[in-house]
Amino acid sequence: MLDVGMEMELLYGAENNAPMEFLQLPIPKKPKKARRRRARSEYQKDAANQRERRRMHDLHQSFEALRQLVPVMPFEKRLSRLELLRVAADYITFLRNLLKE
Repeated sequence: MLDVGMEMELLYGAENNAPMEFLQLPIPKKPKKARRRRARSEYQKDAANQRERRRMHDLHQSFEALRQLVPVMPFEKRLSRLELLRVAADYITFLRNLLKE
């Protein structure tokens, strides 16, 4: 086992505590490999687009249903999705506290 003095001497050299030259060399970086893209047929692209459209349609319908359930003042502007989720969470907390009383 090395003591601290010997360890420092190995790391920094014996004279003037100057770092050894090999410690100052830059570490070479590994070249990045190019990713291979899988060829997709037109059928696969169309099917993926259709699934995404259906997903977005379902998400939109879910937010519209939630808008109908959350009480808001009629003069307020239409709530964004984020605002709607925050109001819904607050409303759920309010109802939970109401039930506890």
